[in-house]
Amino acid sequence: MIPSPTTTLLTGPYDWDEAEVPRTEYAARLAALREAAAPDTLLLQGNSQEFGALAWATGFVPKLGPAICVIPQSDEPTILFSGGGGMVASAQLLTWVDQVRAITGLNRDLAGLLEGQTRVAQGRIALGGGACMAAQVRAAIGPDIVDLDPAINALRRRKSPLEQQLLRRAAELLDPAIEALRAALAAGQGMRAAGLAAEARAYALGAQDVRVLASRRPFGPALALDDVADQRIEQPLVAIAVRRALYWAVARLALGENPAIPAARDALDAAIARLRPGAPVEGARGIGLSWREAPVAGILAEGDAVLLRGVGEVGVARAEVSAMCLVTETGADIIWAGEAA
Repeated sequence: MIPSPTTTLLTGPYDWDEAEVPRTEYAARLAALREAAAPDTLLLQGNSQEFGALAWATGFVPKLGPAICVIPQSDEPTILFSGGGGMVASAQLLTWVDQVRAITGLNRDLAGLLEGQTRVAQGRIALGGGACMAAQVRAAIGPDIVDLDPAINALRRRKSPLEQQLLRRAAELLDPAIEALRAALAAGQGMRAAGLAAEARAYALGAQDVRVLASRRPFGPALALDDVADQRIEQPLVAIAVRRALYWAVARLALGENPAIPAARDALDAAIARLRPGAPVEGARGIGLSWREAPVAGILAEGDAVLLRGVGEVGVARAEVSAMCLVTETGADIIWAGEAA
């Protein structure tokens, strides 16, 4: 099981800035979601660990507990969030949605809200983010639920010109963060101290949030560095995710004298060469508002943004390298790619 890269309590600045992502951008997303859900009412679930679809549609990032956005076909959306009534004003700053309510009892509040909706097609509910929804909340919705995650994931992968610009802005922070991590390791610091140096560098350059995972043993998987000894690792695998202007940029790389790096680089080059509209890419993930978005299912389309990984193994050595790419008519437009030797 892969440990969560996010903290239990999100403390960074997550307020919606209309100058960065205007209402017109969200209006286009809302229209696409309604078309995908038609004729049903859509529910988008999110929590502090996984909120990509909810944030994409509304800008809202749940900082404490679960939140749900109810999107009828004709009425305005409503967000129910975990918290008391005194938190409504601050929660409202996170989103363009006008109707934001504190949850006092999620099951009761959600059931009451749905009861007041005019629904068609035998009262069905289309659900996004259902994987992180509690069983009792599902029970409050009712038995007739349509899983809309595949359609929503496809919409989220396809980036508008504004989203492409925001991804590139976030990616500008990867290289200096990686350079700070390398410098700390070269100075003899441990893995956790080096991760903190990378975070500090990214924050100094304007990052809103940063995640660093790294091996706890040579060639080991990239894991959270909380509550571990600050030991020096000679051949670590590292994942760095940097958030700026709401969007995450992600890098996976191998450090040190790792003999598997050439094989990993070859695997990444082969994956990039296969990237084109209509082609499935095994192991690709979407990128955007959550740094670990859903794996690509089905086929790619022009405008999709994906994270590609190349993995190489030589004996006990394992290396990973990555690239953030946009699918173009003829192949791949690389937002960021790199590795360390």
